[in-house]
Amino acid sequence: TGLLERGLRERGCVITSPRGAGEASGILCFRRPGLDTEKLFRRLSAARVVASLREGSIRLAPHLYNNEKEVERVLGLL
Repeated sequence: TGLLERGLRERGCVITSPRGAGEASGILCFRRPGLDTEKLFRRLSAARVVASLREGSIRLAPHLYNNEKEVERVLGLL
């Protein structure tokens, strides 16, 4: 999740999930200012990235079985 969060921020994305002390989880919601969230979601879905739309953000839930290569692939699609 840390790798994903850093990569999203480096690409200009805003993390909309709580990330404060004691609030972080394995789920990350984000949006990218200047881009249509639904269009970006459709692009990720077409590339077979499992994600969902939540209150104007894209929700990703990396798990223990996701590896760095898969995270980098998602970040590359952005």
